[in-house]
Amino acid sequence: MRLEVADAGVGLQPGDEEKIFAAFSRSSKDADAYAGIGLGLALCHSIVSRHGGTISAGDNADGGATFTVVLPAG
Repeated sequence: MRLEVADAGVGLQPGDEEKIFAAFSRSSKDADAYAGIGLGLALCHSIVSRHGGTISAGDNADGGATFTVVLPAG
């Protein structure tokens, strides 16, 4: 199963696509302008991994970011 979620936020700084899934890590792009401590995506990564799936992030062509979760069927 594949799920894609796109947002209209600030997007990602190049090179932050993997970093943002680590605990207490945030994209350096405008990070000071938004609240958060960097746990949300780390929790998502942990949950998806425990279900045998993958999660990734990339730029959204309309601005913001796109997050893709792939889980095994069944």
